[in-house]
Amino acid sequence: MPNLDAPEQLLRDNELNFVQAYRTVQGPFKYMSQEDRNIVHTEIDRRMSELEATGLSRVEILLEEAGKGVQLKDDPFWQLIRNSKVVREMMIAPGAEFTADRIIELALRQDVGPDRSIMMGKQKYKYADSSVS
Repeated sequence: MPNLDAPEQLLRDNELNFVQAYRTVQGPFKYMSQEDRNIVHTEIDRRMSELEATGLSRVEILLEEAGKGVQLKDDPFWQLIRNSKVVREMMIAPGAEFTADRIIELALRQDVGPDRSIMMGKQKYKYADSSVS
């Protein structure tokens, strides 16, 4: 039996996308107004709360390995991003798009760039005691 609600649902989805197109924020972070940033922060807050309420860890979400990792409510990196709008904005490069998807992806993957300490060459330290080298 055919689903008679399918065409009506498609029309509703299309209308919803058309109406929300004016409210969605697009473009580089450096050109966004504070009002646009607040819209993105509201979306981030809502979605992070939903993910935290599942009781899953980031390992369970990303890798689908049950029972591994720390729950999001106890993950310090996740909580830092969830509770600080300044941190969220600092994570995004000026030319990049500031979206809820991007921030949540960074929070889950905890991928904030290369570790610069690894790139530093080995240094020899001179101590006062010459026996230690």
